[in-house]
Amino acid sequence: GAVVPVFLQVRLGRWLPLIAGVLGAAGSIALLLYKPSYLIFVLAVCGFNFMWNFFLPFLMGSVSDMSEREIMSVAVALQMTGLGLGPFIAARILGENGDFQTMMIVTVVLLLVSLALLLFAEGHRRNRWSRAN
Repeated sequence: GAVVPVFLQVRLGRWLPLIAGVLGAAGSIALLLYKPSYLIFVLAVCGFNFMWNFFLPFLMGSVSDMSEREIMSVAVALQMTGLGLGPFIAARILGENGDFQTMMIVTVVLLLVSLALLLFAEGHRRNRWSRAN
């Protein structure tokens, strides 16, 4: 998944693959919501991992365009913090009952909210840039 952006960015730009990647990752998780077969489970897990590695370079490139300041170090630090806090938060949501249904819904919602926030930030950046030029 991480090699594909090298070839697609020139042809498709950044935003179409980024949006498709986030929606594909959310869709992969959504496939797990209704007691999937083993085949669907494997396809969903592989699809999510592929999509995550696919859209991450586009995401980091988009973040780097958001500001003239050094924001990449903050973005990477936040990503790593999320990788560390994610299992803790998931364990709190799962609780003792192990309600994976809720965890998957939260994951899909958070992916969609993050995409909406990123698109909002990009719109703000473009408006600011067009006013400056």
